Amino acid sequence: MTLDYLAFSPNHRGGFRDKDSVGVFAIFHPVFHNPNRKIMNLHGKRDLRMNGYPPAVLTGLLLGISFPTYPSLRLELLFWIAFVPLLLELRRQPGFRQVFLHAYTAMLMFCAVSLWWIGLATMGGGLLTVLAHAFFMCVPFMAFHLLRTLKSWRFALYCLPFVWVGWEWLYIQQDLSFAWLVLGNSQALMTHMIQY
Repeated sequence: MTLDYLAFSPNHRGGFRDKDSVGVFAIFHPVFHNPNRKIMNLHGKRDLRMNGYPPAVLTGLLLGISFPTYPSLRLELLFWIAFVPLLLELRRQPGFRQVFLHAYTAMLMFCAVSLWWIGLATMGGGLLTVLAHAFFMCVPFMAFHLLRTLKSWRFALYCLPFVWVGWEWLYIQQDLSFAWLVLGNSQALMTHMIQY
């Protein structure tokens, strides 16, 4: 029998809080061993939260369809909740590699859904555009992870909009930039809301 190390503390609902919560302790107990590696709560029931890459894919889909690539859909308001699944998943990811893979998956899906039309001109160019710009769009999430590691989850979350806007400004200054991917473009068809 093996023992699993869980760096979480039980909360009042029988689940687990994350490592940033108060009262973190390590549990070395055979009751918590799960050979199938399914996430379980203290009562032995399966936790039904989305785990793994589906939240990243969902974020990419929500971001992609909120862009005016599909003007007949008018789903711009989805942009305002699109990052929630990815951020909830990143909260459970401890390492740089996991954060990068989840962020790259989300941004790859976002670029594929919003930039599909480039492939109509040239398939190779469209594929390279999607792959390269998905990588560029991961930079704010890597800065987010660094802030989370240095300070806290909450601090990194408050800083994320500023980090993102700063990164978009730097991104637009380079020669490989593609202004279509600036997040504000998702609201371009909502002229009544974006007047300033």
